[in-house]
Amino acid sequence: LYVAYPKSGKYTITLTAKTSNGQKSTSSKEVVVLDRVLKSICVQTAQWDTINTNGWPTSSKADVYFQIQKYTDTLVVQYSVYPNCPIIYTSPVVKNVGYATHTAFTIYVNEKVIIDKSLLQWAIPTYLNKTYLFSLMAKDSNGKVYCLQNNHGGGGNYFGIMIDDLTANKFVIQNGPFSAILLNCDFE
Repeated sequence: LYVAYPKSGKYTITLTAKTSNGQKSTSSKEVVVLDRVLKSICVQTAQWDTINTNGWPTSSKADVYFQIQKYTDTLVVQYSVYPNCPIIYTSPVVKNVGYATHTAFTIYVNEKVIIDKSLLQWAIPTYLNKTYLFSLMAKDSNGKVYCLQNNHGGGGNYFGIMIDDLTANKFVIQNGPFSAILLNCDFE
């Protein structure tokens, strides 16, 4: 038997068994449902080709940020930007990131952003309205916005849960490879 709860909290589960002669026996147990709360985004690499063969910035530096959207529309404008998908979270901007940054940097999340494990799928039409769209975004000096990496399936990309360990209070989602990102969550 699988039971899903709409939000975190304490719940009492009751099981009632009935014998063939009508006698009932009941047992109850309290369970605690925890949220996975996004604490930080570790950008392990930020990479793009300045020749712009993949719709990336042509400049050697750009302002970088991370964005979470609900994948509700397949319309993509240039550079893998999904303008009609509602934005759930936008991180602070990291200024002047180089086009081949292989020194990791961390963006800390200062608000409560709950990650629903059931919505961790590839952002492909099969999962329309059933997944998040995780994107590492870049804005060039002209203000043009590009997507450096997201969980829209394709060409060697990887995406998924890397660590799911309640005892260690760690939940980590990974996305890559062009730009590699780790989403670090705590259970709360």
